[in-house]
Amino acid sequence: MPLTHDERRFLDAFVHEATQGPPFGGPATKDLIQRGIRYRDLSWVLTAYQRELSGAGISPTGICNPQPPSSPWENLEQVQRRSTILKEELETQEAAHHQEVH
Repeated sequence: MPLTHDERRFLDAFVHEATQGPPFGGPATKDLIQRGIRYRDLSWVLTAYQRELSGAGISPTGICNPQPPSSPWENLEQVQRRSTILKEELETQEAAHHQEVH
């Protein structure tokens, strides 16, 4: 399952904040912190984001948005569930690709 439109829009802003200036100080970051979500909690979500954009030939550096949408995840548990789903999907894709190569 690819990222949702809401996830992608939020991550565009968050990734830009994390990589293009004083790190982790913008409104998307603050929104996550208020929900108890930290950067490290997003590892598989960010992996999916990076792979989707890179696969489309787009640099995964985010998009400046001083008024980003709210986080699509209400709390840490939702991010953890989403991360588990994405991790399983990405690992399945990797295994299928590995079998095709051999």
